Amino acid sequence: MDQYWTGASGVVVLFKGKDFCIKKVKRVIGGRLLCIDVEWHQLKFRIINVYCPPDLNERLEVLKEIQPLLVCGSDVILGGDFNCLMDKKDRMTVATVRLDSSSEMLNNLIKDFKLNDTFRYKNPNTPGYTWSNEKTETKDILALIHT
Repeated sequence: MDQYWTGASGVVVLFKGKDFCIKKVKRVIGGRLLCIDVEWHQLKFRIINVYCPPDLNERLEVLKEIQPLLVCGSDVILGGDFNCLMDKKDRMTVATVRLDSSSEMLNNLIKDFKLNDTFRYKNPNTPGYTWSNEKTETKDILALIHT
């Protein structure tokens, strides 16, 4: 199994099998943002793996680095833990839900590059929460895969 990581605890991409040809690996932000150009059975695509920090300002800095990576002339798989909501309905809680500027920035990236939420496409009626807190009775969707 081949593996590529950012050199810190954060993001990793694993490949199983010999059919994958890794063309280029770019560690954009250590522990936060990894970009890999891949060829598989003559199909060329880019994998962008993200771990956005919980801190809003740091999260915005990571999100700013994604847009140039999406301009590549091939299909893109963008996934990871974005630590922000895409929509208010992505949080189940008794408290008021507010979207911050990182949610807006991520939504704009998704819209501008016509990316699709693969989980929502395959499971339109399933919430798919990826994080929960029993003390506050909160559930969120923070980890996403878009193609």
